[in-house]
Amino acid sequence: MFRYILYRLAAMIPVLLGVSLLVFSLFWVVPGDVVDIMTGDNSWGDPSAAEAVRKSLNLDKPFYVQYGLWLGKVLRGDFGVSFISGQNVLSEILQRIPVNFQMIAMAMLFIVLIGIPVGILSAYRQFSWFDHMVRFATTLGYSIPNFWAATIVVLLGSVYFKWLPVLSYVPFSEDPLGNIKSMLLPGFVLGLSALAFVTRLARSSSLDTLRQDWT
Repeated sequence: MFRYILYRLAAMIPVLLGVSLLVFSLFWVVPGDVVDIMTGDNSWGDPSAAEAVRKSLNLDKPFYVQYGLWLGKVLRGDFGVSFISGQNVLSEILQRIPVNFQMIAMAMLFIVLIGIPVGILSAYRQFSWFDHMVRFATTLGYSIPNFWAATIVVLLGSVYFKWLPVLSYVPFSEDPLGNIKSMLLPGFVLGLSALAFVTRLARSSSLDTLRQDWT
């Protein structure tokens, strides 16, 4: 088992390198660079200042040199500095990891508490109006992209569910109840596709069990 895990981890290395090279290439072929965004169409009034910033960021070097420098820093744990916030990228990622884990836990909670019972009840009441609604809802859950569902939830939540904070986050240490309320909608959207899959799976498994001859 340990050797299998090591093999899978080793197999991820070329995949990660390929993905990083592809993403890096996309940024290279797109017109402009981060300096153009920072300066805002030469809003500094001094083209030499933009060139100095570009040189400090190694953007004046060839593609393969840029990629090699970036990859070397990443392997040393240096993810650079965000040009938006000015903070270290790695520290910002570490700050957001607990929030992401909480969102995953909330999504899993929705999947287990809603998907399995609803799937079993749908199988028990096969061909009823409830079963038809469940099958329609799960098909819809499969079909809707998460980013579109998140947009709809934000719009509807802002109008009809004002008691739920839509675009805010409260740390659990400051306000446990407010933290849970702020994570309900993001957790539901994150687990929407998996919720539809688990509901369908629970329904089909329950139907197979109900159709067996137990006599």
